[in-house]
Amino acid sequence: MERWSYISLLFVALLFGSTQQLRSAEGAFRLRLNCKAAIECGAISKGDTIAIKGFTWGELSTAPLSYGIVKGRSIILTLQNAKCGEYVVELRKRAGGRVRNVMEFFVSDAESHREERYAISYKNDAFYAQALEGAAENGLLAELNASIRDFSAGIIGNKEAKEALDSIYSKALASDSSALFTSLCRLSLDNRCRSVRYIRSVLPLEDPRVLYTNFVKSSVESYLKSLERNSTEALTFIAEDLVQSAHSTLKPYIALQIFNLFKEAEIMGQEAVAVEIAKRYLLNDKSGGIEEMLGYETYFGIMAFVQMNEHSLIGMQAPQIELPDSLGCLHSIPECGEGADEASPFLQLFYFYTSNCSSCRATTPLLAELLQRYSGIPIKIYAIFTGSSRGEWMSECAKFSLIKNPLVERIDLWDPEVESNFPLLYGVISTPQMLLTTDKGIIVGRRLTPKSLEQLLEAINEN
Repeated sequence: MERWSYISLLFVALLFGSTQQLRSAEGAFRLRLNCKAAIECGAISKGDTIAIKGFTWGELSTAPLSYGIVKGRSIILTLQNAKCGEYVVELRKRAGGRVRNVMEFFVSDAESHREERYAISYKNDAFYAQALEGAAENGLLAELNASIRDFSAGIIGNKEAKEALDSIYSKALASDSSALFTSLCRLSLDNRCRSVRYIRSVLPLEDPRVLYTNFVKSSVESYLKSLERNSTEALTFIAEDLVQSAHSTLKPYIALQIFNLFKEAEIMGQEAVAVEIAKRYLLNDKSGGIEEMLGYETYFGIMAFVQMNEHSLIGMQAPQIELPDSLGCLHSIPECGEGADEASPFLQLFYFYTSNCSSCRATTPLLAELLQRYSGIPIKIYAIFTGSSRGEWMSECAKFSLIKNPLVERIDLWDPEVESNFPLLYGVISTPQMLLTTDKGIIVGRRLTPKSLEQLLEAINEN
C-alpha cells in the first residue's frame, strides 16, 4: 500500500469507530433512519432504543440529545436547537448488552441543515449507513466509514482502500472547504498528515464549531505527543501557541487538555508545562467562568497541583527547609554552597518516605543498594521520614545503615508536626518521592525512581 498503511486506516477508524457528534446555531434538525434491512437480519429489534449523542471537546454526552424506541422499520429523531458539531447515533438493545455505534454525522451549517435520511444495514458485525438525502459531507462520511469497515473485515485490500480514501478526500476538498468533515480529512487523510508542521498548519482551532467535535481534540493530543521529546521550554512555547491561536471559547478546553497531558508526564520535568499553562490560562480567570466550567473539584485539583509543584521544578533553587535529626539538631537543607569549593562538587538527594507505604518498602532497599555500589560525585542523602511514629522512624533508619560507601553521607530527618511545610514546598502528596540537587541547591531531578536516579547519576558523572 503506497500511501495508506494499515496503521493509517486504524487511525482514521479510531476517530470514527466508537463515538462522535456535532452542534451549531438554532433550529430543529430531523434524522430519518430506515432500519428495514437491519431489522430483517435481527441487528435491530422492536423495543430497542436509538439515540443521538454529541461531543464537547472530545467528551461524549452521557445523556442523549434525542432518542426514540424502535416500533417499525423507520424511526425519526429530532434535535431541537441543533448546533454545529459532530454527532453519533447509538443503539441500545432492549435485552441489554453493549451500546453499538450505528452511524456518525456532522452539522457544519445549522441554518441550512434541517433533515437527513439514511438507510441502515448490518453486515460483518457492523452497521452501515447509506445517505439518501442530506449534506454532501455526511454522504462522504458514510462512504468513509463503509470503506474502513470493509477494510477491517477483509472485504477490500490495501489498494482498494487507498483508492476509496483518495477519492473521498478529493470529493471533500471539491465540495465544501468550510465543512467540518473537510477539516477532518485534512487532518487524517492527507498524505502530509505525518508531518508535524503540516498538522499544526491545518488544526482548525480558530473555528468555534470544533468545540463540539471529537476529532480535533484527538489531533491536538497526537500533535503534542509527537513533540514530547522536545525541551520543556520548547513544549511550553508550543502549548502556549496552541492556546493563544484558538478561538476564545476553545482556550480553556485546550489549556485543560494540555494540563492533563503533562501533569503526569513520563519525561522528567515536563510537569512544568502543566504548571505554566494552568497558571496562565486556568487559574488566572477573575470572572469565575473557568471555575464554573470545570467544576469546583477539578478546579481545586488544578490549583492544588500547581501549589504543590511550582516551588520545586527542575532548574529552580530548591526551597530551604529546616528539619531535626534524631538528636534534635536542626539541619538547613539543601546546602546552597555559596562558599563551596568548585573543585569538590557534591550532589544532594532528598528522599521522602514512610513505613506504611508498600512502594516505600520496595524502594528503600533498592535505593540503599544503589547508593552502596555508587561511584562518582559525592552525595548527601537526606532521608526524610514522613510518618508520625518515632519508633517506626528509628526502625526505618536502620535499613540505611547498610550503606558503607565513603562517597555517600546520610542524614536521617523527621518533621512529624510538618513545621517546615515540606509537603507544599516539595510537592510531597504521596511517598516515596525523590529529588536531586547540585551542591548549590539547584534542582536537576525530581519524581525519581531508583532506576531513573541511577540513569541521571550516570549522565551527571559522565559530564
